[in-house]
This record gives sequence, structure tokens and C-alpha cells, in this order.
Amino acid sequence: VNALSKSIRQMPRGEPVAVLLDSPGGDAHSAFRLARLLNRHCGGYSVIIPRYAKSAATLLSLGATNIYFGECAELGPLDVQVDDLDRERQMSALEFVQSFERLSSEAMQVVDTMMNFLIVKSGKRIDALLPHILKYSADLTRPMFEKLDTVAFTLHSRLLKIGEDYAKSLLQPKYGDDADRIAYLLTRKYPDHGYVIDQEEAASIGLELEPIPSDIPEPFGYSLPSWTKHSVIGFVEVNHATEPKAKKPTQKQNAAAPAARPADGPPGRNGRQRRAGNRSGETRSRQTVANGAPDRTAQLPGN
Repeated sequence: VNALSKSIRQMPRGEPVAVLLDSPGGDAHSAFRLARLLNRHCGGYSVIIPRYAKSAATLLSLGATNIYFGECAELGPLDVQVDDLDRERQMSALEFVQSFERLSSEAMQVVDTMMNFLIVKSGKRIDALLPHILKYSADLTRPMFEKLDTVAFTLHSRLLKIGEDYAKSLLQPKYGDDADRIAYLLTRKYPDHGYVIDQEEAASIGLELEPIPSDIPEPFGYSLPSWTKHSVIGFVEVNHATEPKAKKPTQKQNAAAPAARPADGPPGRNGRQRRAGNRSGETRSRQTVANGAPDRTAQLPGN
């Protein structure tokens, strides 16, 4: 984060950028800080997601003006992952929070089922049956509720609330009143942290996506697999000048045309050498985003 923040501050203030995002996630606090810095310093940013931006990378995407999505790209839920030392694995904070919600739902289901059953069988009124049914439900579910760690439940509820509030804050400028609903769904709706939120699913919860423009297949596609085990921080400069392609001369024209010395090179320097010289020290890339694209593309680290 520190290295990328330093790079962002060295960029011209108020000049929007496009962020090439290919990450399994990371720290939610860091993602929120980067999103805020990009909006504050650059005046806005777009994200380009060729493959995936999961977890904290999804959070970073929520603050973007535009989300450019590849055909097989995906986002992910924002449920916080925590280390479970007893089980020696990572767990979602939802596993703790939803266990209480699930038990409460089951207790209410027991009350409804028993009430309907006893009304039919006994013919008694609800007020006469309710105390007995509530006692039955409480006795049935008490052992499971007693096993819940209330401290852990409160801690994990707070962690989920952090992710939800970060998402609301980043979504608010673009989505307004709908930001609360989208943030809640991203933190609570999905059953697994690796759940695939593809184009259709993202659209169903209200996120606005755009396809990656067809004129930028590189460097945002083919080169990404070689970066999967590394964090890459840098910029891809865009060359706005376009040079028309010269037509290839026909075989008859080649035979008829006299040999000529290149006008912009010393005697004996052929076209291939001249083109190689023009390329030395120069990096050119395709236009990053159509319709007023930013001039630079920042590559964020994947964790």
C-alpha cells in the first residue's frame, strides 16, 4: 500500500486513471484507503477486471466511476475472513453471525410447526397452547444457544459491519440511496467467500458493469498469468499518436522501383534497422479505455 500510495501521489493531481485489477483480495482497510486516495488525488478512477477481483479487490472496485469487466471476470462477497486457531483454517465471519440467526430461525419454525399441529389435534385456543409450545422450543434449542460464544459473535458482527460500512461509503457517490442495499447483499447474501459474482449476478444486485473495450486486449489479458505470484506496481503509458499503416508494394512495383536511400537515416541503414532504432527505449500500448480514457494505468498488487 505504501509503495502504491507514493506512486499515486507522484501522478498529476486531478487526472483520472484506469486501474488494472487482478487480485484474490487482501486487507479491507488497505483497499478502502487506496480507493479514497485515488478519488481524492486523481479525481476518480476506473477499474479494468480481465479475470477476477475478489474480496478486498471487490471493495476497491466499488469506489470506481466505471467497472470494465472481462467476459469471464468475477467479483466476490465482502464477508470478512478470520483465522480460526482451533480448526487451523480461515473462516468467514458469517459462520459465527449466521449460526445465531439460523438457530433463531429454527426456534421460530419449531413454534409454528407445533402450534399448527396442536391446534388441529387438540382444538384448543392459541393462548392456551402458546406457553407450552414456547417452553418446548426453548428446551429444544437451549443446548445449542449455550454453546455460542457471545464475545466471538460480537467481534465477528463488528468485522462484518466494517466491510459493509466501507462498501456503503464507496458506493454512495454513484448509487445514492441504493448503496445500503448493495453493500448489505455483498456482505450477507452469499453462502461462501469464493462465490462467483459474474456479470449477471452483479447486475442482479444493482452493480453497473461495462465490457472491456475490444481495442485493449493487451497488456490486460495475455500477460496476466505470469504475474499471479507477484505484486506488480507501475504504469502503462498510452501513446495517443496513431500512425497509418503503409500499403505493401506489389511484386511489380518492387521490381520497377529504384533503390533509394532512407530519407531519415544515414547511408546504408535499411528500414528494418531504422524501425528497430525507433523502438529502442520506447514503450507503446493500446488505448486503455474508450470514450475519454485516462492516460495512465496503475497496476495494484495482488495478495
